[in-house]
Formats: sequence, C-alpha cells, structure tokens
Amino acid sequence: MRGEPVARAYVVVSGMRAVIQAQAAVDQLLEENLSLRREVPAITERLLPKARKIALKTLETYGEKPAADPDTLTFTEQQALGEAP
Repeated sequence: MRGEPVARAYVVVSGMRAVIQAQAAVDQLLEENLSLRREVPAITERLLPKARKIALKTLETYGEKPAADPDTLTFTEQQALGEAP
C-alpha cells in the first residue's frame, strides 16, 4: 500500500515521543525522590520479562523478527536510567 510507510513512520515517531515523555517523568521522579534510585535494579529485573513480551509483540505487528534472542537481553542500572555511554 502506498500510504503504509508513512503511517508506520507516524506510529514510530508517536511511540518515540511517548517514550521520551515517560523517560522525562521518570527522571523527574528520581530527582525528587533520590531514595528510589536504589530500587531501580529490582524494578528493572521485575519489569524486563513484560518489556520483552511487548517488544516481541511490536515486532510481530510489523512482520519482523528480533535480531537477538530477547531472553538474553539485559539492562544495567545505568542503561535503565539512560546514563550509559
């Protein structure tokens, strides 16, 4: 379909905006509540299985397959906080 790439790009950009807004909200929450930072590793570990499922479902929606086994993907605390180089 002719409009499909444009529609897909719109969805991607909209999704990126939502992620950026969510990250900004998390950053503000952590700045205002420094004690929450120590909870990040446990929260990341708890939410990672659901995040993997969401990523797989999203790829499936677009007829794509993961480049790596999602079960092998992990995040460090710095990566989860957007502080990794």
